Amino acid sequence: MRVRFGDFTFDDDQRQLRKGAEDIHLSPKEFELLQMLIARRPNALSKAALHSDLWPATFVSDVSLAALVARLRSALGEPARGGQIIRTIHGFGYAFLADASEMADDSAAPCWLTWSNQRIPVGEGMNVIGRSSDVQIPIESELVSRRHAVLQVSRSVVTIEDLGSKNGTWVRGERVTGPVTLDDGDEILIGPERLTFHSLLTPGRTATHVSPAFDP
Repeated sequence: MRVRFGDFTFDDDQRQLRKGAEDIHLSPKEFELLQMLIARRPNALSKAALHSDLWPATFVSDVSLAALVARLRSALGEPARGGQIIRTIHGFGYAFLADASEMADDSAAPCWLTWSNQRIPVGEGMNVIGRSSDVQIPIESELVSRRHAVLQVSRSVVTIEDLGSKNGTWVRGERVTGPVTLDDGDEILIGPERLTFHSLLTPGRTATHVSPAFDP
């Protein structure tokens, strides 16, 4: 299960939580708690159910569960009480509150980008790149515009176009001023951020292209 909520990406197969390109460290119990809440969203989980799954055959007080929730909230950048991701149902338990969407399996995507040791699947249709949390391809950098560029994917052609960004979009060493067709292996600069486009739909290029130095 791969789920995106806000700036976070949760991957239970990889046992990984990321905020943008940053790995967020969770203890095993914190990870299991988040996994349970996401899997049952938007339903609430009772304290008894959480105790049973997190500490089977072991007596643990509600104080320990509350402390675990507080540590998880802290890792997510939320206050110890309340917040926009984990909701407390007083006298009952907890629920996952944030809007979340499941992400496609990377291995099934015919196109993808690599950036900062991440493999980012690119689906058919419009894929906006930017630092806003609601775009299809989030790039967390202050030098990237909120809606910086857009990839358009059809069955045989993939193009990229700048969306009037401040720091520009570059492909194969040239600044993008209109729709540019991408081939497998093309290097893209989104502001200063270097991405590589990969595709099973388009042929690769054999020439070597030198990227421009970024100067904000």
